[in-house]
Amino acid sequence: MRVFILAVLLGLVGCDEGNMSQGALLGAHKLYNQGKYNEAISKVFRARSKYRYEHTELAELQYIMAQSHLKLRQYSKAKLIYSMIVNDYPNTLYADLSKTVLDEIATKELGL
Repeated sequence: MRVFILAVLLGLVGCDEGNMSQGALLGAHKLYNQGKYNEAISKVFRARSKYRYEHTELAELQYIMAQSHLKLRQYSKAKLIYSMIVNDYPNTLYADLSKTVLDEIATKELGL
């Protein structure tokens, strides 16, 4: 009986962490959408260090960070993060989006 109760409690803790990690992800989106780019970047850093995420969620968090740097006109940081997304999460929507943004940045830099 004690083992069962412990298993249920551990399961509930895992559910809480999942909800909290999703809340942190949504919070980062909300901050970005409100134009609070520095806060969104900080939220991503905190979320990544505090919670465990699936592969695609990590790509999404990185993408929010890259987009925030882009909005802040921190192009070098943004390009670095977009490149990391392409390399680290190649088969995700965020890799495809990152490739598109990198192409747009390259076009602007070349003056085309």
